[in-house]
Amino acid sequence: MLRFVDRPLGSLLLKAAGANLFIATFAAAILILRSESPSAAEFFHVYAVSLIYSFCCGGLAWASICFAERRFRRFPRGVRILVVTLLCVLSGAIGQFIGSAICLLTNIDGRGASSVTFSRTLLADWVYAPILALIAACFGLLLYACDMLLRNLEAAATRLKDKELREERLLKLRAEAELKALQARVNPPFLFNTLNTIASLISEEPEKAEEMTEKLSTLFRYALSADREGHVRLAQELHILREYLDIEQVRLGEKLRYLIDLEPGLDHVQIPPLLLQPLVENSVQCAIARREEGGSIEVRVRRLGERCLLEVVDDGPEFSGEPADSALRNIRQRLAATYGAEHRFSILRLNGKTAVQIEIPLQKDSSQSLFELQSFPFYSDKVH
Repeated sequence: MLRFVDRPLGSLLLKAAGANLFIATFAAAILILRSESPSAAEFFHVYAVSLIYSFCCGGLAWASICFAERRFRRFPRGVRILVVTLLCVLSGAIGQFIGSAICLLTNIDGRGASSVTFSRTLLADWVYAPILALIAACFGLLLYACDMLLRNLEAAATRLKDKELREERLLKLRAEAELKALQARVNPPFLFNTLNTIASLISEEPEKAEEMTEKLSTLFRYALSADREGHVRLAQELHILREYLDIEQVRLGEKLRYLIDLEPGLDHVQIPPLLLQPLVENSVQCAIARREEGGSIEVRVRRLGERCLLEVVDDGPEFSGEPADSALRNIRQRLAATYGAEHRFSILRLNGKTAVQIEIPLQKDSSQSLFELQSFPFYSDKVH
């Protein structure tokens, strides 16, 4: 389909024809109403002349508007309006000259001109050029404003529809992620290992067993409440990571070493719930539990201008297997649904370490959430 300025040419021509017909009808009606003895014949005569001038001036003005939109679309709006105004004034003057020539050649206005008087009459009609130029500029700017308004409304409707689709997709993905996260909490290996560890501590270290029970309760409470949260504070997510890693550290002992480092001032940054936990869980399973020597996990949060960098680093092998692939795929989909093109997700392998980096826009909120922790520890460069 032939297009002009990202719109079908046929649609532009129909709009131009409709606008010119309206202007011609309006001008003819004004002239007839001012006539002392209006008649049908006089109306059609005046209407024919109005059509000629309207299509000559209006057609050139509409073409000028399209030209300005195509050539000056990257310029500021004020510059585009100034260019459109000047081009419409010029179109009105040129259109008046062409319209007068057509009327004289066709004798439609009853003034028939010979070859001798043609140029003289044409020059005499030039006195009306400023009037038609002013009319063309006024109607041209009006049509230009209406066209801009319609396009802005169409763009807003498109953005709203895209946002609704993204939110719908995000809700679905979040529900899936929360279900998988909850299943991960209650899957037999994790639950059995945790309860077995608690049972072994009850007689020897009851206080530590009680502490682990509280941490396990916090994990369940967070997973169950996450389905009611669109975003959570970064401090909450990091607190949950610490609870999870503390439980695993009791089970794995010195095999698991971790560091959580949050740059001051970023504790209220908003992120989707359960965004980092699957990455940390993958690191525990792939980099720590399967190796006799164990390994270390680092979770770092940094500010990059108006953006936030989240990084999970471990010194084990690359993520592999269906659970890891599924978790990474789900995180990618959730980030795309939440932030669109404003996020960055990358997996790097440097110096024997695997680093997963997530870069998102800074979003801060001081409001209370449904899942409210009593206190958030200050995270610094401290290895556990």
